[in-house]
Amino acid sequence: MGSYLSLPSTGTRTGSARPPPGPFLELPVDIILHLCCNYLPPASAVALSLTCKSLFGLISSQAKTKIQLNSTDLETLLLLLEKDSGHRWYYCHNHTVLHCFSQDSKRWALRSWLLYRDQDDCRLRNLASVSMSTAAISYHHVRLAMNRHFYGAPNGISLDMFQLKTTLVAPWREQWSARIIGDELFLSATRTLPWTDQQPRYAVVDSNFGICGHVRTVNSLILQYTVDTLHPTPTTPTNLFVPCHEVFESCHKCLTDYDTVVEQRQAETSDPDTRDPDTNDQTRGNKCTRVSWSITVTSYHRLGAGRSPSDPKWHAFATRGYATIGFSEYHRIQRDMVRYPPGSVRQAWKEAEQFMS
Repeated sequence: MGSYLSLPSTGTRTGSARPPPGPFLELPVDIILHLCCNYLPPASAVALSLTCKSLFGLISSQAKTKIQLNSTDLETLLLLLEKDSGHRWYYCHNHTVLHCFSQDSKRWALRSWLLYRDQDDCRLRNLASVSMSTAAISYHHVRLAMNRHFYGAPNGISLDMFQLKTTLVAPWREQWSARIIGDELFLSATRTLPWTDQQPRYAVVDSNFGICGHVRTVNSLILQYTVDTLHPTPTTPTNLFVPCHEVFESCHKCLTDYDTVVEQRQAETSDPDTRDPDTNDQTRGNKCTRVSWSITVTSYHRLGAGRSPSDPKWHAFATRGYATIGFSEYHRIQRDMVRYPPGSVRQAWKEAEQFMS
């Protein structure tokens, strides 16, 4: 048989010794060539050649005649490299390349779109933004989080990147969190209007914040679904809403469930003391009942495994009104209520929460 393959000598090294070569490198060269060129797919052969200089020189010498990568092979190769180097790189479906990323940079958190608005940045594609929210979830967030799950640390990003507390249009507050359930990424957002008696109708109606890309607090021409429990009643100003506790609803487009808590508090107060303009006698203010409201909307989103931006779960979540994608395409996106019944996303989150506690 032919000669044997050996690692190149680098001279004497201090510290830890070079690990011994694996058994594959102990095979004769002609056997290695035969195995690589006849049994390995092209992408795997190229990936193998990148593991060490000796294999690279051996296999690449045959690449011009026996290893050719078409578009499918190139994608397969890049996915293999992403799996092995996922602590610095992730696969981009838009450009069929590996993009570099930083695990400790804010530009990879949910607010990255606010910091970098370069229109050529492919992260702005497949972007799911929610009305009146400072959070913007892009496909690369989902992919990187699931890379950590599938390939282990230090690949991808941790779920801590999805922890976000912020203030929406005053006085709303917002908090995001994430967890992985059944090899899929789930997000949850809690939006809270603390106890207030200052124009609750304005805070809910005029701010018109979004639950997902298809549901808002108020109907519009583009978005057809609203949070029913937050529709103010056409009665007196002290009875703007109907109190409720964890009344859940579901989006008809994407895998989003949400529950609403509306609490009412009544307290007796007195008007300031006044003086009679004729006698200058001090009179007590009249007692009155002041009504305060607290509103909490918690949403639960199922985004899928993050292996492709064409994943129906992610695609439905990232799609907004028909003005962005066209009327016919928008109406083709419908949640399968048999496979994913209303409340199923919320239930999965709650069950995982009990298991983790």
